[in-house]
Amino acid sequence: MAKYLLETKGLTRHFGGLIAINNVDLEISIGNIHGIIGPNGAGKTTLLNLIAAFHQVSKGSIIFKGKDITNKDTAQRARSGIRRTFQNLKIFSEMTTIENVSIGLHATNPAGIFDALLQTSRHHKTELNISSRAYETLELVGLSAYANSVAGELAYGHRRLLEIARAIVSEPDLLLLDEPAAGLNSTESNKLSELIKKIQSRGTTVILVEHHMDVVMSVCDMITVLNYGQKLAEGNPSQIQSNPLVIEAYLGNTPH
Repeated sequence: MAKYLLETKGLTRHFGGLIAINNVDLEISIGNIHGIIGPNGAGKTTLLNLIAAFHQVSKGSIIFKGKDITNKDTAQRARSGIRRTFQNLKIFSEMTTIENVSIGLHATNPAGIFDALLQTSRHHKTELNISSRAYETLELVGLSAYANSVAGELAYGHRRLLEIARAIVSEPDLLLLDEPAAGLNSTESNKLSELIKKIQSRGTTVILVEHHMDVVMSVCDMITVLNYGQKLAEGNPSQIQSNPLVIEAYLGNTPH
């Protein structure tokens, strides 16, 4: 068994003359919540995009469950157990909440197009299973009461939860969360922290990109700090809060 669930080695991404990610080594332990923090423009979202194959790697490698996935595309990585959310919400506004979550399972649907066209028993059984799992996931994130609501009419905080539900319904090995607390108030942020810990308790490893330090410090086992696309520091929350380089670059003069 691989020592780490995910590793990046010398990971680099150029956009023309700009080096967005520069020679970053990461080691994400199985079962951990691993935070990625840093100032705006530090390369946090770019790093997630490289792990999820939304950007190609300019140099370096990505190892997942002991296998090199550097050249695997987005769909292949999703099938291997990597799912993500986005900083800018990407939900299907005109579909219901439960339909949005069900989409997270259709990629692994064992019933093919002919089963659907012929309405076979296999197709019906699969659809029932998908609906059941989608509803259970809505219960987990606290949205079961809105299962049949139109997604676009949900409150902003609920839409954030919906995107997380769609990402976790397939029970991925690795969940990439990109600014999940963006736009949430303190009560919603606290509930989000509880949800992230619940997701971890179900066996999913989490990489969390987040600006809300209260969320990061309350849920993360390890934290990597990026600055100008490079790794500035790494450690547990208490080590990061007391690191003078981090305090200067990001946290401000008073750790919190």
